[in-house]
Amino acid sequence: MFSFDSTKYLGVLKRNEYLIIRNGCTKNFLTKLDSLLSKILEGDNVKTFSLIPDQEEMEVALKVFSDLSGDKELTISRHHLMHYRPGMTSNPHKDRKSLQYGCAIGVDSPEDSKLLLWPDGNLDENTGNHYRDYIDSLGGVDKVNDLVSQTKPQEIFTGKGDLVFFPASKMFHCRKNPLGSSVYYLDVNSYGLNDREASMQERRV
Repeated sequence: MFSFDSTKYLGVLKRNEYLIIRNGCTKNFLTKLDSLLSKILEGDNVKTFSLIPDQEEMEVALKVFSDLSGDKELTISRHHLMHYRPGMTSNPHKDRKSLQYGCAIGVDSPEDSKLLLWPDGNLDENTGNHYRDYIDSLGGVDKVNDLVSQTKPQEIFTGKGDLVFFPASKMFHCRKNPLGSSVYYLDVNSYGLNDREASMQERRV
């Protein structure tokens, strides 16, 4: 599912950095993602948003995440395609603890839609079970907005097959001009947490 040499980027996630690999997704997995997106566009059945990598793909993904994070024991905790429909918004946040390390795979996005990352901002971890837990711990959305305003975000276009790895539970992120964007998210953690059902709930408008 990934077609790049991850040994060239050892420990990048452990150092709370991000990594962009252009055209780093295999054609076979992209075909699966295109098929999934077609099903999503045909109707609004939330269960169709999930795509579990097969055994071979899973082994490749875990090996790559292990190289990038330095962690040997990892649990896959999210595997869904986020299709931003009317009414869906995206504001700066940190994912829950179980989504410790994330990979965004571009499937289809308008040119003005960008993934925003704040690598120079606050990098402590959201130890909660939901992204809102961290926002609440800070004292609300205004505090988050104050924090992210202190540093400039990186704006990243996720073209078809592009990969963006980042420490999702530590680095503030969101999507600029999200409407119509489709991005597949694969997340893992080193805590042994498997809560994929929560991902399904978060996809609801």
